[in-house]
Amino acid sequence: MAEARNEEHEVKGLIDILKNVADVPSYKGRVARKKELNKNVLDRLYGFLNVLDGKANGLLALNGILLAALVVLLSSEVKSIRRIFPVGESFFVSIMIFAFLGLLVSLLRCLQIVNIKWKFLQYMREGKTGIDEELRTLAQEVDRRTDIYKQAWHLTRASGWVILGLVVFSQAIGVVYYCLEWVILRSAGS
Repeated sequence: MAEARNEEHEVKGLIDILKNVADVPSYKGRVARKKELNKNVLDRLYGFLNVLDGKANGLLALNGILLAALVVLLSSEVKSIRRIFPVGESFFVSIMIFAFLGLLVSLLRCLQIVNIKWKFLQYMREGKTGIDEELRTLAQEVDRRTDIYKQAWHLTRASGWVILGLVVFSQAIGVVYYCLEWVILRSAGS
């Protein structure tokens, strides 16, 4: 998260530098400096978009692994919980559904980042307002995708903790059940 904040400050800093191009003494120098800065800012913004795309792809993979773990947990642990703790089955399944929905929403948010169409230099081609509008719009897109990624990451992290809690809960119930069963069999045999 600190990395995302640093990237946001860096983007805003690059845009501020563009606004201060007037410090260059000659007109030709200002034009050359502004073109160089525009290219640097454009490269950085597309670099940020590439990084976000890579992070979203990684989060998609993690979501897939967690969903597979949830399915395995559902298929194996619900049967044992039904046998051991019949009242807890509906609670266990409802918590699993919340974890599933969290992962599903996170997955859909990641797809919003990865599966997006962006026209490269859209405003330059249409002859609207030029590179300044292009950079501003691109910076807004970076901010928007960063916010989407943060939401997806928080949902995945929360769902992962829920899944871990469910595994620990189901194992603890099983251990308690088998310990009680052993004590009952032992006392019945004496």
